[in-house]
Amino acid sequence: MKRIRADAAFTAFLLSVTLLLLMLTLRLGSSARLVPLMVVVPLTALLIYRLARDVFGDAGAAPNAAILAEPPTSTRAELEMIAWLLVLTVLTSLAGFVVGPALFVLLWMLGRARERPVYALTAALVAGVGVWLIFERALRVQFPGGLWSVVLRG
Repeated sequence: MKRIRADAAFTAFLLSVTLLLLMLTLRLGSSARLVPLMVVVPLTALLIYRLARDVFGDAGAAPNAAILAEPPTSTRAELEMIAWLLVLTVLTSLAGFVVGPALFVLLWMLGRARERPVYALTAALVAGVGVWLIFERALRVQFPGGLWSVVLRG
């Protein structure tokens, strides 16, 4: 039997988390599950496809697939990106679905991308206002405010 490579195991992990999110999303009301389903369903399909390619190989790959292949990454770089995703999760849980991603953009641009503060602040404002305009104004989706809003409201 073939030994499963690390990328297949990681893809399987992501797929299991995505399937859990899909099950939780299906329990929401019809209006509340629209946006999450628009993300989770295509993500599930892509992860299933990726897992099949990881496990069974790249049999159907184009001849120049080596040119298009991702460069090898170190374990440290992968762990760093997982840490950044955890930061996004924590910020969103604490500050809410509008402010959290904006804070994440600010921190990521200052810490990881090493951008100038004015660019980082601009990108964070654009991200926050963009999420607010698209979801809360255009789609009328009310996101939870996060734990900080619960504490501030008393």
